[in-house]
Amino acid sequence: MRKAILSAATAGVVAIGAGITFSVLPAQAALVTYCDGEASSVTVPGDLAVAKGKSCTLSDATVNGNVRIAADANLLLSNSTVNGNTTVASNGYLSADTVTFTGVVSSNSGFGVDSIASDLQGGYRGKVVTGGTEEGYLLASDGTKVKNIVVTTGIVDLSDSTVAGVVSNTGGDLVDVRNSVINGALTVASTANGSVVCDSEVYGAAAYDGNGSAVQLGTGSVSPCTSSNYFDKDVTISNTKGSVEVNDNIIRGNLSGDGNDPAPTGAGNRVRGEVSGQFADLQPAAAKAQARMALPQRAAEAKAGNAKRAASAEKAAVAAGPAFG
Repeated sequence: MRKAILSAATAGVVAIGAGITFSVLPAQAALVTYCDGEASSVTVPGDLAVAKGKSCTLSDATVNGNVRIAADANLLLSNSTVNGNTTVASNGYLSADTVTFTGVVSSNSGFGVDSIASDLQGGYRGKVVTGGTEEGYLLASDGTKVKNIVVTTGIVDLSDSTVAGVVSNTGGDLVDVRNSVINGALTVASTANGSVVCDSEVYGAAAYDGNGSAVQLGTGSVSPCTSSNYFDKDVTISNTKGSVEVNDNIIRGNLSGDGNDPAPTGAGNRVRGEVSGQFADLQPAAAKAQARMALPQRAAEAKAGNAKRAASAEKAAVAAGPAFG
């Protein structure tokens, strides 16, 4: 059964893989290839789509167009290049291992995006859409590079990664940054579970406002961390509805904030600018049982869910057979 549907505005013959070619008719619309199954060493000359509920696994592939992952669909890419934008629809899933995306990667109530050693040159966007059921997540790890990250939903989890510009999560779940570099501003506002930054560098202003659960910069009791951070600009933490712990950081700018309840705690910080507000006389946190586990639990749940979804998607793609056969 043919699993690739192609159309184009110009005549020609399209090579999809070894021994597989498709004629292209001039009367047809823009080229679209539908993928269901597995394929490797392929070049898709136009847009690539994974239909609702289908699963596609591609390795050593080049897509010279946009990628659309429909609702409930899965796309697993490895050692590949996408020369266009990538959109993940409601409950859709994208796994990218050593993939270059020249355009924007967008999640519109998607289940999640897992980026391993990949390059998101156009940045990442995440939002909830009408009728969407998922808040979603971005897991970026193992040397992933991202132009910038702007989301209004879900989880942003950075590990061993670099962001060229800003990271912003407004109204989402949490931001977890570990052993990573953010070259622009870091903004975390009105999230349900706040943020942890550990063993990382932030070169723009870091602003936290109105977050729930906890904010931990450096070591602390909220989430395991044994290393300090470097903040090149101001750090502002205000109106947190939960724990604020700031320990063992180097802050080149100012450290300030008010309206945090309970009051912030911290020690061992080196602040080159002014320290004001609730941070003017920080005291170490009193020894106590670790009760605030919502943030690390949510991050762990996202990673467990990602592993389960990836395994299920791979199994479905294998069962579907050759993607373009």
